Amino acid sequence: MNEPPSAQEGSANTDDLTAEALVASGSAMDWPAIESRLDSINTGLEDLRHLLSAGRATLKKRFMSGSPTGELVTDFAQLVDLVILAAWNRSAAALEEVALVAVGGFGRGELHPYSDIDLLILLPKLAREKRKAAGDQVAIFLTTLWDIGLEV
Repeated sequence: MNEPPSAQEGSANTDDLTAEALVASGSAMDWPAIESRLDSINTGLEDLRHLLSAGRATLKKRFMSGSPTGELVTDFAQLVDLVILAAWNRSAAALEEVALVAVGGFGRGELHPYSDIDLLILLPKLAREKRKAAGDQVAIFLTTLWDIGLEV
């Protein structure tokens, strides 16, 4: 019987992913490397999905090795924040006078592994033709988040 793809992934694949997101000691996220990767990639869906997977694998490895959960939920929130900003820049950054606000646990900088992400998008009062264009860009942004595996 075939197992789902996630069950078939070996530890080598997980080790490759975690190597991308951990400092050499393996005890913390390598934020400069993660930010550099976000700056250097095209921020396509596969790149964002891969970076999110690498971060999740890293956090799981740290959890299994006994890292404090407070650090892990803070680090996960920071990782998701960076990924969301990259997705925003990819799809909706051209919107003028718009605020993207993190609320709830995510807004407090605490995000558990399977938590949903609460976002508030504030738009100015727009003329009808601009409202449709802004709505389309916001829809592309939200679809990007869903497509990379974030529950918004």
